[in-house]
Amino acid sequence: MGDCDPVATPADHNQKLTKQMSPISEDERKQMKKVSFRELVGGLQFLVCCTRADISFAVNAVSQFSSDPGKSHWTSAKRILRYLKGTKEMKIIYKKQEDESLTGFSDADWGNDIETRRSTTGYVFMKSGGPIS
Repeated sequence: MGDCDPVATPADHNQKLTKQMSPISEDERKQMKKVSFRELVGGLQFLVCCTRADISFAVNAVSQFSSDPGKSHWTSAKRILRYLKGTKEMKIIYKKQEDESLTGFSDADWGNDIETRRSTTGYVFMKSGGPIS
């Protein structure tokens, strides 16, 4: 992925990942076993926890298919790497401010998971001009 073309977003908003994208035939399953999908997702989860909270939604989406990933899931995981390549110089900068108040934002999508109809929620708390949680 060192020579890949960067992308502007970690996930394609036009594509919804589903279980139907998992391998159907044994040949497809054998082919996907050669791919280090779980290792990539684990590395991406480490980045989410330590330095790159901006990819958390996309990593969560692909990690749901770690037990039986398909080619579309693999392509989506590689897209996150393409996003990271294009944004590797980005960083969080904390600045001393007069108003050191804590600001929080939250959002949810009600029942948007195609398969389970579960909701997704998220939040971010900001202080000193950057996210802290």
